[in-house]
Amino acid sequence: MIITFTNFLIPKPFISKASWKGFKEIVTLLAPLSDTNRLCTVPVLKRPRPSASSNIDFDESSTPTPSRKTTTVQKPALIAAVNRGHIDIVYTLLYCGADPNQVDHKGHTALSHAAKDGRLDIVEILVTQGADPKLRSKGGRMPVHKARKYKHFEVVDYLEKCI
Repeated sequence: MIITFTNFLIPKPFISKASWKGFKEIVTLLAPLSDTNRLCTVPVLKRPRPSASSNIDFDESSTPTPSRKTTTVQKPALIAAVNRGHIDIVYTLLYCGADPNQVDHKGHTALSHAAKDGRLDIVEILVTQGADPKLRSKGGRMPVHKARKYKHFEVVDYLEKCI
C-alpha cells in the first residue's frame, strides 16, 4: 500500500522546532511537504538585564539570584538550524528549496547569523547555495560586519573574497 501526502497539511511550527532541536530525520521527512521559508516560533533563552534595584546592598542570606527567562521569536527553519549549528539540517533544508537569503523577524539573514557565530563551514555552504553576502539587515549591516564585530577573522577573510 502506498500513501501519498499531497493533501496532508503539516502544522507550521514542526519544521522549525525540529530544525532548532536537531532532529534531522524529522526535518528530512517534513521539509519536502512544508513551507521551509515560513516564520515559525522557536524558544530563546534571555539573560536578565540588571535593574536599578540591583545596586541595593543585601546581606548574604537575602542576595537575589537572577533567573533566566525563556521567550519566543519568529525564525524560519533554516535560520533556526544555522543558530544551533546543525550543518546536516542546513543542507537538507537548502536541498528542499529553502531560500538562502530569507530573513528573520529582525531582518537578519541566515548568512548573517552564521557569520556572527563564526561558523565558516555554514557560511561556505550558504554562499555556494546562493546566499548574497552583500545583503544588509534592517540596521544596515552586512554579514562581514557581524563577523568583524565578533572577531571571526577567518569568516571575514572568506566573505571579503565573496563581495
